[in-house]
Amino acid sequence: MPLVDYRELCDPSTSDEALIAALSTFFELGFFVLTNTPAAVGALREITRPFGRISATNFGELFDVRTEPRPVDLAYTPVALSAHTDQPYRAPVPGLQFLHVILNDAPGGASTMVDGLAAADALAEADPEAHAVLTTLPIEFRYDIGSDMKRADGPIIERAADGTFRQMRFSPRLDFAPYADADILDVYYRGRRWLAAALNDPTRQLNYRMRSGDVAVVDNHRVLHGRTAFDPTRGARHLQGCYIDHDGPLTAWTLAWRRLNERK
Repeated sequence: MPLVDYRELCDPSTSDEALIAALSTFFELGFFVLTNTPAAVGALREITRPFGRISATNFGELFDVRTEPRPVDLAYTPVALSAHTDQPYRAPVPGLQFLHVILNDAPGGASTMVDGLAAADALAEADPEAHAVLTTLPIEFRYDIGSDMKRADGPIIERAADGTFRQMRFSPRLDFAPYADADILDVYYRGRRWLAAALNDPTRQLNYRMRSGDVAVVDNHRVLHGRTAFDPTRGARHLQGCYIDHDGPLTAWTLAWRRLNERK
């Protein structure tokens, strides 16, 4: 698990080097974890500042993840969450997710992360026909709670014309069966099942119990996240999250290098 000490980002004598190191890890792996941040509600507004501006979604600028009496999403229950990307029903899909642990005293509730890029490449090798369908067949993703509705279409695996990986949209609770011929659907479901099994294979996942003050920073276009079940009767679990766009880290990385070069 790549860990970055937030205190080094706050220290003017080390901030640029720490920011470059953190973002270099992010560009390579698609995620990292900030440690030693203030475990306070609303602290994400300051924590995200070195990386970019918060982009509000239908959940607001910041959103809370904790158990609720009448949850509108599985995230607000204590059940395990399988590997998924966030908000595939939006256009564009949010770029980076910051998930900040305010409190995590309940038994269980470890965070899981898995590389969608590696899984997509593995599918291409294991079943080229299924990979071809999952990269071309548009799927409807929809969020509808009555008082709010969002929808967008896109393939589960998106690649550029030259084959470069662009993003993965994978959230089995939010996708709907596409309109296609039966033989195409057979291949689609075969690939979807293979991908679901691969993404939730413990040997492919990192499993990490985050502590108060930890912040998972995840490329929502590449890395899928989830969690193990927890027991809310034996402790509390409260996380806050937000999103920023992909251009924020690239800008921050470039400007940090400029500042370093100017000081030489």
